[in-house]
Amino acid sequence: MPSSSTGQSTPAQGTSVAPVANSPSAPDSLAALQGQWDEMKAQIPRLRSSAETDLPDAIMDLVFKIEQETAAQCGDPQGADLALLLASRNRDAADQ
Repeated sequence: MPSSSTGQSTPAQGTSVAPVANSPSAPDSLAALQGQWDEMKAQIPRLRSSAETDLPDAIMDLVFKIEQETAAQCGDPQGADLALLLASRNRDAADQ
């Protein structure tokens, strides 16, 4: 994104920027999700060791929470983020 003379980013021509949520808890919720992800990453090696685990579901639940929160704060996602967001809205269909 090009910078304006004030040092702030401005959108590229032909693009729009979705408004960011003005909730004081918005950064806190993302920080909490980051902490959960950091804890979850340490468990990823366990995916190879046991087929009888809820870990894949727990990982996807967290991924879906992250996608929902970032969409709420940052606007509509694109690409893979959009696919994950749509899957999070209909988890039963995504599990099939």
